[in-house]
Amino acid sequence: MQQYDYRAVDGRIIARINGRNYLLETSLPYSLGARPLLLDGRRIETSSEVLGLSVDDLSPQMGIELDGILGGNVSDQFVVNVKPQDQQLVFDDYL
Repeated sequence: MQQYDYRAVDGRIIARINGRNYLLETSLPYSLGARPLLLDGRRIETSSEVLGLSVDDLSPQMGIELDGILGGNVSDQFVVNVKPQDQQLVFDDYL
């Protein structure tokens, strides 16, 4: 189990993971970013763009520098729990 702080920006969750900002958007089939992400010892592959948009294109729209987007390939590997009372995002193994 891994826990990370997050903040809400315009109703969207921005998690701080390994010193980088990641938007949680599991409606995308895969994650976006310049490099793979390591979560709880697992390598999460990323793509550089989806539908012609990259993370660099989306950062100005969000008003925050994004390093990546956590897509459906993250929720395929982990149970993702949002704890708003603690502003924590928790990644846990499936039972």
